[in-house]
Amino acid sequence: MLLLSACAMRSAQVFPSADNSIYDIPYAKGVPGEEFLKLDVHFPNNAKNLPVIVYIHGGGWTKSDKKDMDLWCKRISQRGYVVFNVNYRLAPNYQFPVQINDCLGAMAWIQEHAKDYGGDPSRIGITGGSAGGHLVAMVSTAWSDPHFQPTGFESKKFKLEIKAQAPFFGVFDFNHSGLIRLSGLDKKFLGGSKKQVPENYWLASPVNFVSKDSPATLLVVGRLDPIYNQTILYYNALKSSGAQVELVVYPFETHGFDIQFNRKASIDAFEKMMRFFDQHLK
Repeated sequence: MLLLSACAMRSAQVFPSADNSIYDIPYAKGVPGEEFLKLDVHFPNNAKNLPVIVYIHGGGWTKSDKKDMDLWCKRISQRGYVVFNVNYRLAPNYQFPVQINDCLGAMAWIQEHAKDYGGDPSRIGITGGSAGGHLVAMVSTAWSDPHFQPTGFESKKFKLEIKAQAPFFGVFDFNHSGLIRLSGLDKKFLGGSKKQVPENYWLASPVNFVSKDSPATLLVVGRLDPIYNQTILYYNALKSSGAQVELVVYPFETHGFDIQFNRKASIDAFEKMMRFFDQHLK
């Protein structure tokens, strides 16, 4: 399904906060940089057997923090979800595949502990933007590849079942990364150029892991985003594989528009995301 949104339906509004929030819960210990391996959880009062949504922040794999999307996560929780907001170790100090492994470690912890906060670990959705959108797609479709091991859970059997993913304006194919190379973020994240570490460029590309069994997917992007074509590449790969996928394009928006929480486009994208998760998780 292809949806073109001019985001004219809704005006700016104030969203309530989650009823309960707990910050900086460790999900893995005993590894270098463990101070980054923490997550927050937001959940409604009297939560019991609610669906779970996991948020992974962006920042070019090199910066930012889960706190940047705290309000976004609280909004989701108010719709009847237990929400986990995840940090991970950052490049260039920690390079690929550490970020994927950390997010997988967080997912393993969440599956074990979701019930402690009223969540149902059999109904998990995942979302994030930019580098977070990339990590969402990797977690959703590459979790079983032996190149990746969940941080803190390496010695345990690990199986991940994600029902739905909603990556916003991510990078999905490092072999066609386009303008991202202008900033050198791919080299900082992947540990070198494509000529130096070609396997990393292939392994870090979600397009190489899609199948008809990929989770239901909602892709959100602005048409003015300099890496707009990355989303189209991923959309086409999912569509060709037979997976269920929807694409929402905002014709007048660029990269990272969602973080301006009270703009029409951000509110509209939030509402579309919530309808998508409600459809697949409730």
